[in-house]
Amino acid sequence: MYSVFPLQPELCAWLDEEGLAYPKEPSRNPRLSEIKAVIAANPRWQAELSDEQIGKRWSALLTMAGEAGRKPWCMLQIMELRPAENEFYFEKGDPVMILKFLCDLCVTTGPLVLISDAGDVPLVVQAGDNARALFDGWGNE
Repeated sequence: MYSVFPLQPELCAWLDEEGLAYPKEPSRNPRLSEIKAVIAANPRWQAELSDEQIGKRWSALLTMAGEAGRKPWCMLQIMELRPAENEFYFEKGDPVMILKFLCDLCVTTGPLVLISDAGDVPLVVQAGDNARALFDGWGNE
């Protein structure tokens, strides 16, 4: 599982303890429309979206046409859909695809922090970052 958080004071304090750099710009969780816009902006992605019901779980299974038969995928989950900003996470999936999604989403939300349940160090993601480079350097700094 990959949890995603905006830069909040308590999270920034933890990043400071870990010695990780992060930008000082504001950050927030995304609206559903922003999540859907990132999906629509990636023409190689296909999405199976659940029904939208405020107060209920919402999910998106994303798949991407791969190379040489490889078909990366990821599962995005919102635990309780809200009309404004939504907390979300990735249940499972290809980490590079998840990072590509977050790099694109950060254009509207500001920087986000990705935390793997595998115990890796937190990863700060910003608009304009390269998903492959982020993945290749994750935990190796």
